[in-house]
Amino acid sequence: MPFLPRLIGLKTCNKYRMNSATGPTTYSSLYVKAVEHLRRGSHLLCPTILLVDDNPADIDLLQMAFAQNGFTGRLLIAGNGREAMGIADEVCRGFVPCPDLVVLDVNMPIFSGFDVLQRLRASPIGCDVPVAMLTSTTQASEKETAARLGATCFLEKPMTLEGYASVADDLERLIPTKCMARG
Repeated sequence: MPFLPRLIGLKTCNKYRMNSATGPTTYSSLYVKAVEHLRRGSHLLCPTILLVDDNPADIDLLQMAFAQNGFTGRLLIAGNGREAMGIADEVCRGFVPCPDLVVLDVNMPIFSGFDVLQRLRASPIGCDVPVAMLTSTTQASEKETAARLGATCFLEKPMTLEGYASVADDLERLIPTKCMARG
């Protein structure tokens, strides 16, 4: 459940959150609000991208690039492969909507991008989701491994914000059109 408050735009997941109009809000009531949000289908109004990268600077650049391009969807962030698999578990349990696109860094601690890709493709939620591999290396063997494991595409990390804007544009094109029509 730790991803629910982030999903619906709440900044904290404290046991009590003060609301000056109605008094304290308990964590359980935040959970209820999040479940109601999911049941109403509000999460379907815009596409969701799961960004998985252990480098906070790369995450920041991608977030800025998506904002610069006018992306109005939701970005879920995982700082490593283990966090990404935690989000996938939350999706399987129905607590978090399935992302419309997953962007994986190849070289990460704990689980590499390839490990995450392999586990996603083997899970019920990851067989149809487009997965883009994003890396600073361009070794042919990594591209072959990504293709063999079912990656949708393999992109090189750029060095500038303009380059990231171009990558963000390419990534947005991978989102199924039905999702973008709702966004």
